[in-house]
Amino acid sequence: KDFNIRENESNVWLSFEDIKNPATFTMQDVYNTYAIGGCDLSATTDLTAATLLIRKPGENTVYVLQQYFLPSKRIELLEERNTNEAPYRKWAERGLLTICEGNRVNYSDVTSWFCQMRDEYKIDAYKVGYDRALAGYWVDEMKANGFTMEAVAQGAFTWSQPMREMGAALADKQVNYN
Repeated sequence: KDFNIRENESNVWLSFEDIKNPATFTMQDVYNTYAIGGCDLSATTDLTAATLLIRKPGENTVYVLQQYFLPSKRIELLEERNTNEAPYRKWAERGLLTICEGNRVNYSDVTSWFCQMRDEYKIDAYKVGYDRALAGYWVDEMKANGFTMEAVAQGAFTWSQPMREMGAALADKQVNYN
């Protein structure tokens, strides 16, 4: 489903076979590496996604580390309504999702994740890209924690070529996202 329009196999951007990659990695595999970071911030009802893309010298594989963030009140509302939107609690139990207290994503939790990756696993983010729309104080907080921030315009023109390249890399099984 995309933009609330049901999709079928004939009109999806990438098929399941394109994106399916059984390869996995451990945090030790990406310990003491460099990365390009990115963050798609949300506010109240959508997931915030923090990402580190790692490419090791001499390898074609792109290792992807991601953490998602969602307000607890959003999850509680969905549970009250008995919707099957997504298994958010299970994702949190697996360490994929940070549930933020209250009605908003706590951007300091996002900063903490980037700091944890740097401090605990020695993953040095060369730059962290972000959309200016919701960044506010978060950019200053990240800079205060030693990160170099890069505003990235989001739109059809800026995303078309990167999305084609990502699709090819996924189909070639060069993206390891665990």
